[in-house]
Amino acid sequence: MTLQDKLYDKLSQEFEHFIGRLRQSPPDEIIFMAYEKVIKSDILCLFTDSDISDEKAQALLEFENTLDELYQRGTEFSYTHELEESIDEYVMGLVETDYLENESQGSISQTVQALCDIDSMVDARKDIIFHDENYKERFRIKDGESIKITVAYDGEEVIRKCRFLDETHMNVGSTCYHMDEFMEKNMRVGNKYEPIPNQEPKIDIVVAAPGKPPCDIEIPMNLAAMREILGGEPEIVNQDNFSATITGKNGNGIIIVCGISSDNLTSLHPYNAQSKKRELSESISTKDEKPKSFSDKMKSAQIQADEYNAQNGNKKSIKNKELD
Repeated sequence: MTLQDKLYDKLSQEFEHFIGRLRQSPPDEIIFMAYEKVIKSDILCLFTDSDISDEKAQALLEFENTLDELYQRGTEFSYTHELEESIDEYVMGLVETDYLENESQGSISQTVQALCDIDSMVDARKDIIFHDENYKERFRIKDGESIKITVAYDGEEVIRKCRFLDETHMNVGSTCYHMDEFMEKNMRVGNKYEPIPNQEPKIDIVVAAPGKPPCDIEIPMNLAAMREILGGEPEIVNQDNFSATITGKNGNGIIIVCGISSDNLTSLHPYNAQSKKRELSESISTKDEKPKSFSDKMKSAQIQADEYNAQNGNKKSIKNKELD
């Protein structure tokens, strides 16, 4: 497990502990701590699939409670967006989630049928919406596409890949933003941002090769790319509401995990990608561990017994010397 994964796991556990404590609190305290809950949730979001350096990750791991430390030291920011639009987007998200939960169960055969059609791979990627200074839609791009940011003070042009998190949040590069927070931040400093035209459709997936840790990759949105990775015809071996695990028929042992939206294969959500990588890592490490034989277990037990006796013997000899 990388330092980045350890850091994310630590922050996740601290956040779950905080939520558990919040649930046990009286109503007045819950209301008082609501702001802290929102900010800590956003801090956790920042470290999802983060490219923070090993040195920085190790420094953050040293804190007794990293999430509390980041909350205390973090810069406050505000979200200003129109109530009507926010509610509308939220309801749209609920409707879509209900549809996925109700319709994607048992749909493996439909997805496999789509896989068998070489000329058909529907672009089911989510839309990421960018607002203007009036909090109205300025443009939208597909999940995984990039935007160009022109920095105000020196005119440098920076390309940043964007990932869909939910109807109001996105990753721009490795940073999580509310759509209006991103607009407000760039408006304040005078930065300009725009979509990059004619981007090749691609999807973000997780790949696990035998004996290697799983990793995120981006591939062209076509079945030929999957076949090349898998070394055979794609075959779905497991599916849940939001992801599909795929191997190649008579392939090379490589596993692909894609996202699912409306019975179509698409990019894997960043949160799901983290979860799947952990699951695959644990599966690989378990397979690599060879079961101990009975004789090995006996040798290990004997070594532990000898160490225990040696320690107790030293303690007894020290006490006898003190008595003398």
